[in-house]
Amino acid sequence: MNESPKKSILVIEDDPLGREYLCDLLEEEDYTVYATCNGKEGMAILNEHRPNLVVTDIFMPELDGMELLLNLKERHNRIPIIAISGGSRFGGGSTALKAASHLGAVCMEKPLHLEKFLKTIRCLI
Repeated sequence: MNESPKKSILVIEDDPLGREYLCDLLEEEDYTVYATCNGKEGMAILNEHRPNLVVTDIFMPELDGMELLLNLKERHNRIPIIAISGGSRFGGGSTALKAASHLGAVCMEKPLHLEKFLKTIRCLI
């Protein structure tokens, strides 16, 4: 019997605890997970591994989520994206998520509703 290869997900999250939590959650769901703390490294991982899905925070250093979305739309427009945000020091998280949705991302506010998050991933890949 042929088994299909494991689906892979790239997690880009600058908060170390949030990133570790998402990675553990997704690995428990039997996904191969690549992870990094910023969009610049995320683009390098994306180009090397071609994951099936990207989960990205919006507010990050070194190529934030919006810049990352623009790059992904231009270079890898078939890869589904989930943009997540809990806001920023100055607010604006929901505004940024609205802009991300216009770039084709599925948007979710932090803290994530885990069942909805996992269901969305299953639907996208």
